[in-house]
Amino acid sequence: MVEELQKNPLTQAKIVNEQLLNEFRTQIETIQSDVNDIKMRMDRVELKQDETLKVVKNKAPKPKSAKIRLSSNDQKLYDLIKDTKIVQAGQIAEKLNISRSNASLKLNKLATFGLLDKEQDGKDMLYKLKQPKEQQN
Repeated sequence: MVEELQKNPLTQAKIVNEQLLNEFRTQIETIQSDVNDIKMRMDRVELKQDETLKVVKNKAPKPKSAKIRLSSNDQKLYDLIKDTKIVQAGQIAEKLNISRSNASLKLNKLATFGLLDKEQDGKDMLYKLKQPKEQQN
């Protein structure tokens, strides 16, 4: 009777299915082990990246306040305005012996650098030293 059962196609199919299921389980365990190994490696890489970012952030240069380099002529103009307090392009043109339009260009350049404030007075444009924020309040 045992021989008859072993020869039965359903019994043989069951035996084959059990073998396949065991092989499948083994393959799944191997894959799961590989996945766990990859996860551990990724965690280590992320930790190293975090440590590297912290080091890079700590070593990153602090932004410095922008320093403006003036040409010697621009520096003379700036010093003249410091002494005079408020000027017009015509006054600068006379004192520096340059054209009025050239004086206006130089004054506008200093205003663009944020060193001067401009104020319209009728037809005339007045230029004065920009006050630090603490002094404006």
